[in-house]
Amino acid sequence: MANFIIGILILLLFCAAFGLFSKRSKKTRDEEPPSEPEAAGMMFDRKYVGPSLYRIASVLDSGLDDAEIHSIETQIAEMTVSDKVKDLGTFPVVYDGKETEIRIEAKLLMEGEDKEVILHLFSDPELVQILDEELMAFADELGI
Repeated sequence: MANFIIGILILLLFCAAFGLFSKRSKKTRDEEPPSEPEAAGMMFDRKYVGPSLYRIASVLDSGLDDAEIHSIETQIAEMTVSDKVKDLGTFPVVYDGKETEIRIEAKLLMEGEDKEVILHLFSDPELVQILDEELMAFADELGI
């Protein structure tokens, strides 16, 4: 009889542990994963970095001034092809009357004899859409 009671207790403990685990597991499945920051991006010749950033600055109420754009160009000029993605900084901007930030990352690649830059601009989804549209328009105007 004692073995029977011990067996029942073990079975109850096992079921309780399984129930707790499955509830915790369900809660984890139901939670939304953390959202990735949104980014606009483009790859182009290094000489177009400054003009593309001035294009971006033109749609902002304020932010990305001459000194910040020059700093970004300088950091990219100092990069080598072997560098990994480099965080060029987070810049406070105002777009559509709202204060926000744009974080800029770059990766330098070698395409033939030319150095190409992949530029990523991270921000709020609404602003990222505008940045992406401006970068695409810039590329279309250059025919790239």
